[in-house]
Amino acid sequence: MSQTLYRKYRPQTFADVAAQEHVRRTIKNQLETGRLAHAYLFTGPRGVGKTTMARLLAKSANCEARSAACKADPGAPVDPEPCNACTSCREITGGSSLDVFEIDAASHTGVDHVRETIIEGIRFAPHRGPYKVYIVDEVHMLSISAFNALLKTLEEPPTHALFILATTEIHKVPPTIVSRCQRFDFRRIPASEMIPRLETICRDEGVEVDAAVLREVARHADGCERDAESLLGQLLALGETKIGIEEASLVLPATHAVAVLAFVEALSQRDPVGSIRLVNEYVEQGIDLGSFLDGTISALRTLLFLNLGGLERFQETVEAETVERLKQAASAWPPHAVTAAIEQLLDARRSLRSESIPQLPLELAVLKICDDDKEGNSAPEQEAALPTLSALVPTAPEPVAPMPVEPIKAEGTVFGTIPILSLEDVRRKWSQVFQKIQACNASLPLIFQSGEIAAVEGDTVELRFEYSLHAETINRAKNKQLVEKILAEVLGSQVLIRAVHVPPKEEAHDDAVLMLLQEFGGQAV
Repeated sequence: MSQTLYRKYRPQTFADVAAQEHVRRTIKNQLETGRLAHAYLFTGPRGVGKTTMARLLAKSANCEARSAACKADPGAPVDPEPCNACTSCREITGGSSLDVFEIDAASHTGVDHVRETIIEGIRFAPHRGPYKVYIVDEVHMLSISAFNALLKTLEEPPTHALFILATTEIHKVPPTIVSRCQRFDFRRIPASEMIPRLETICRDEGVEVDAAVLREVARHADGCERDAESLLGQLLALGETKIGIEEASLVLPATHAVAVLAFVEALSQRDPVGSIRLVNEYVEQGIDLGSFLDGTISALRTLLFLNLGGLERFQETVEAETVERLKQAASAWPPHAVTAAIEQLLDARRSLRSESIPQLPLELAVLKICDDDKEGNSAPEQEAALPTLSALVPTAPEPVAPMPVEPIKAEGTVFGTIPILSLEDVRRKWSQVFQKIQACNASLPLIFQSGEIAAVEGDTVELRFEYSLHAETINRAKNKQLVEKILAEVLGSQVLIRAVHVPPKEEAHDDAVLMLLQEFGGQAV
């Protein structure tokens, strides 16, 4: 059985380790001067070299060549690198050393295992080398009683004991354990150091891989070397001697880069109609909305950093043409608006699986993003220039002249000047209200189409909506004032509105959704 790349090419010397220079230099200095600590705690994201560094430390500490050099001249510095030729180094590399114990705390969480494996065994001298090394992976998974049992041994270990604890969740490790270890925080591996290592692996494997493909692999890995090497292994398994973007597309997760860029540009132009049309076109093409949203959020994150002047983080993994297009979008999209858009898309991403119409959360997010951006724009001429949603809603009836509401006069009382508003009045004249709203706002008409006029209480009109986002949008101060002003013009008296969220008793599709589906050729399921 062939080995996976990350096991086959696991670094065998400190010089081979990608990144983590702050950890590598400190540990090499300790090995060089013979001042090893008795306990180390390695913490950081998965796949960045914690276990690899632990094995290198164990190998170098027990290296026979290094031990002989230390005995020959106790005061002189020695080479911290393991020789990888002595019996001890070969046994540790092969996983057969009797002096190195690797424990998976996720599988052995109980106190009994800690007592049997560590506390009882540590009393005996090492078999071959100067140290008996215990590497405890995912140490945060140990139970409280197991930590307590380990604590005494960490506090007063025998001179031949060396503990190396590794964890991805340092906050779950008790402070009493952390305080008795030398802590090293591992970092995500930047593309500048990941890509050269991938190039080396490709050369050793005799396969030519385009630089653009390696950049894409590094981008997908997001700082995790093990993920990058696993993905590269899948590419090499294609059996090609030369791998370009076309061949890599068979393996690499789809990024939908072109679709994402077009969508981001439509959003940056405050174009709700164009953005929603793109979403529905992508759905018809069979695009995975979850992956598409992930790509969009990633692109907006890049756009945000470009807006703030922080290009260095992305220049190695993002194509120059993409950067230029994102720069243009960033110039018209202030940072606070980009941040708000990311938050809306994150909410939509979380809602995808719970909706019977997959694209609906994204469509609502588009409307809210464009509406939020418009609210922050105080220039009336720019607001009036926004596109309308006439293509997505039915045409309103021809306007008729406003009919004043006749007051009911009560002689001798104050009620003679107060108009009485009825539900029928509002419903009869709602087409006029809708047309006026449609003329001055791009997104509100579609939202109104999904609600209903439920009741009239005094001078307040209650509107009910199936989705809470719709009710929240209507109740915003700016939207509320606009609708109330139009109602006053049409009805001839001051009227207030109140939007409420009333979830449906059973699953149904509202009119606005059905109209969207009809417009874009979809169907409700």
